[in-house]
Amino acid sequence: MTKPILTTTDLSSYGKTARLILAEKGVDYDLNKVEFASLPDAIYREAFHPFAKVPAFQHGEVHLYETAAIAQYVDEVFDGPALQPTDPVARAQMRKWICISDAYVYPAAITGLIMERVVAPMNGGAANEELIARSLPEIARVIDVIEAELEGQDYLAGSLSLADFFCATVLSFLPLAPEGQGLLEGKVNVGAWIGRMTTRESYAQAA
Repeated sequence: MTKPILTTTDLSSYGKTARLILAEKGVDYDLNKVEFASLPDAIYREAFHPFAKVPAFQHGEVHLYETAAIAQYVDEVFDGPALQPTDPVARAQMRKWICISDAYVYPAAITGLIMERVVAPMNGGAANEELIARSLPEIARVIDVIEAELEGQDYLAGSLSLADFFCATVLSFLPLAPEGQGLLEGKVNVGAWIGRMTTRESYAQAA
């Protein structure tokens, strides 16, 4: 079988999600790292992602972008443990949490906090304090919802699924910011869940 290629940047949480899923499935792939500054270039847009994002995925004649599509393809095409429930209710719950990650978790935690508090200073810029202030209540809301969802169960859809790799990966970046550390304090279920995810062998492989 043709060896797949994953294109991403060093700091992409979505790229890390894709790498984790590839590792969980035991897929041998090539990692093509690109610089964040190169994403808007016409060459990158044409070859990898027309909307100048990461990750992008190539497997023979199959070219995919958007992490949810990549994750589904990898889970269904390659051998390894299934990461999508067969039960329709659990599968719907998984899809719900992937959507929540895209629509609420990532914009608040990564765009609103980590990109401002961590990435901007790394690049010589100043954090947008107003954006951070607006994002903190949204992050807290997300964490509270996940804390309640995990009551009595280890994973978002009942058993380990793609949803956990989407949501836990994003939230695992929070301790990089002082505000993020504070938001996680006292969240027993969320803390234990992130711990279960980040101690998996796939996390070491995707580091």
